[in-house]
Amino acid sequence: MIGRFPSSVDRRPFVQPSHRAIPYPRIQGSWTVDGAYPFPTMSISVVGRQTELQGIGTFLESINGGPRALMLYGEAGIGKTTLWQEGTAEARRHGYAVLLCRPAQSEVQLSYSSIADLLADLDEAVLSRLPTPQREALEVVRLRSQKPHATVDRRLVATAFLAVLQRLCDRTPVLLAVDDFQWLDRTSAQAIEFAARRVTGKIGFMISFRTTARNLDEPAFRVASPDGIYRLDVGPLSLAAIHHVLRERFGRTYPHPILVRIHEASAGNPFLALELVRVHGSGIGLGPRRSSATNCRGDCSRFA
Repeated sequence: MIGRFPSSVDRRPFVQPSHRAIPYPRIQGSWTVDGAYPFPTMSISVVGRQTELQGIGTFLESINGGPRALMLYGEAGIGKTTLWQEGTAEARRHGYAVLLCRPAQSEVQLSYSSIADLLADLDEAVLSRLPTPQREALEVVRLRSQKPHATVDRRLVATAFLAVLQRLCDRTPVLLAVDDFQWLDRTSAQAIEFAARRVTGKIGFMISFRTTARNLDEPAFRVASPDGIYRLDVGPLSLAAIHHVLRERFGRTYPHPILVRIHEASAGNPFLALELVRVHGSGIGLGPRRSSATNCRGDCSRFA
């Protein structure tokens, strides 16, 4: 069952009919928010995302109550990765063990590439205590064995990965974070989903997913806790937030009519707004409204 964080603006939600909205306090079970913000330092460097940051902060706190997952949904360039990075940085600042990977489209055919990334900085002592078959399977996945990937049983790798996560979260809160889940190689996705459904203890999964990626299904992600998975739709930035982003990047302000045109043409997407200004410069306020918006998305879509 997937819950949703509240928002004061229209986020153009990307929701499957089976998803049922759950009031905000449900994310942390019996722990109530009452306006509190458990991780206040995240609000310093991110513009216009106070609601989303509060949701991430509450999610991180809720990990202490058992397995949780937070799904960040949004189009390319909307700011999912910025929020994802803030979440992982904050988890580290509070002493969580953080495993992360950022797969790319070019890597979808590389077996277990993301599992290898997740385990790249793992303490070798954790692996040394695994049963020999599991330890050897992960050695192959991490390219530290002469055996080819084809000889490794997928269930054995998934079970070994589960064992690693369980050992970690038995001693400290754990955050497993995947940016752009849609680009995971199939074998890594299977192992992560296998472990997520079974691992218990203080562990959270923070996953970003691009809603504009074509021909891709939403991740069928589940955790051991029945009510432990939540969804946060990352929507457009406000006009004021876009103004701040442009001022910080280009060191100047724009007249209000031009700023409105930028906001309309980019639909509140900060990446598209930056590219629009970079490409069109001082001529950004010229031309018909329809062609301006169309050209922005046409010119900038290849970068996203």
